[in-house]
Order: sequence, then structure tokens, then C-alpha cells
Amino acid sequence: MRAAFVAALLLAPSLARADDEPAASLGNPVAITQPVLDPELAEREAARFPGVAARPLTLPEGMARIDQLIWYRFFAIPFPRRGVPTALHVGVHDDVQIGASWGVLDDPSVHVLARWIHDPVIDVGVSAVLTIPAMTDGDTALRVGVPIAIRAASWLRIDASIDLDLLFWRQVVPLVEAPVSITVAPLETFFFGVLGSAGWLDDAVTSGPPWLAQAGGFIGWSGRNVHGVIADGRVSVQVFLPGDDVVVSLGLRFFPRFWR
Repeated sequence: MRAAFVAALLLAPSLARADDEPAASLGNPVAITQPVLDPELAEREAARFPGVAARPLTLPEGMARIDQLIWYRFFAIPFPRRGVPTALHVGVHDDVQIGASWGVLDDPSVHVLARWIHDPVIDVGVSAVLTIPAMTDGDTALRVGVPIAIRAASWLRIDASIDLDLLFWRQVVPLVEAPVSITVAPLETFFFGVLGSAGWLDDAVTSGPPWLAQAGGFIGWSGRNVHGVIADGRVSVQVFLPGDDVVVSLGLRFFPRFWR
């Protein structure tokens, strides 16, 4: 049960974010001399949602993110497991987003993410996720964390977090987790990276090792249509320890804008 719970926690898609590109300075002669033939088109281009490496921690107000993830867990006992969760997140403010996730074989969760530090290089926020065992015989779980997004370069992004997971079992079981992912985007339409995390359980409530870890990598693409709607796709492979479980997942994300 603990391995399935931890796998479900670690499989939550990481949040994309980044800062708006800074306006051209007066010292840039191209910015001064290049004419703007269509002001409305230029305004839409300046306001468009950036690529994977440059996105903000939270969704802009009025923008949504629809996640569809299909994952398959090998070497699980007694049989391999499969999950098909879906999620919807909406930016209710440039610094606040709310959402929910659910699935045919997965317990539903509600999500809240707020950004409280924001500059062109780094975003810092606070997050909370509550999972309710409506579809499985699992337990209620609450995750609170401090996510950090670092835009080290226009093509390089680092996401990290310190999370506290509380599993409301026969007694409250705490799990401290530190996930990290590094994304490299040499093109706006192509990206790849590595990810991993380490976690620590209370020694009093586990019969196995008090530590948990996972590591893996991903590769993906990103594109947008003529209306500015963005779609991302990625394939990830993750190895969970102890137990050597291997999870392969295919994730799709869509970013429609509802208002503003």
C-alpha cells in the first residue's frame, strides 16, 4: 500500500512556469527602428504564453491547463498497474491557480498553488493538494509544499520543491519529499530533461527502509495553433526505489485561455 501511495504522489505532473520576456531596452536599436505594422498583433505576441523553459510558476489569470496522463507501472506486485488521471487547473489570478485531478482508476484530488515571490529569474510559491480515497481502498492524503522555479537561461529551467505529505492512516504518517527536475529546451518546440526525488518516512510506521527515491528522464515537444492555444507532450521513464518499480508515462497538456 505504501509503495502505491508513494508512486501516486511522485507521479503528479510537475508544474510548468516562467516569467514574461523583458521588454526591449532603449539601447536596442532593432527595438527602436523596427516598425510595428499591426499593433494588435504585436500586443498578442507580447502577451502570449512562453515556452516550457520560460513559463511562470502559476498560470496567468484566465488561462487553464488540461492534463491527460497515461502511466504504466511495471514490476508491481502482484500485477502491473496502470493509471489514467486527468486534471484541470485554472489561473484565477496571475499569482493564484486552483485545480482538480481525477481518473478512472485514481482517487480525486484538489489543488491550490499561490506564488509569493516573482522576478525574471525565480518564482517561489506555496502549494497544497488534498487526495480523497473515493476510487480506491487507500487513505486520505494531504501534501503541502514550497515549490521553486528557476529560469537559469532562456533554454534552461530548474524546478524544485520541499514537500510534506501526510497520510491519514491508522495514525498520521509523515513523508518529507524533495523533488527536482531540470528541463533543457534548445528549441521552443522541443525539450528534454532529468528528474528525481528523495523522501523520508517516519521509522516507527514502516517495516522497510525509511527512505524512498526515484529518478528518471523525459523528452517532449511543444506547439501552438493559430489561435495561440498551446499543447505539450512528453514521455517519461521513472525508477522507484526501494523495489525497483519502473513507471513509463505519456503526458499531454493543453493551455486554452478562458478570459482576459
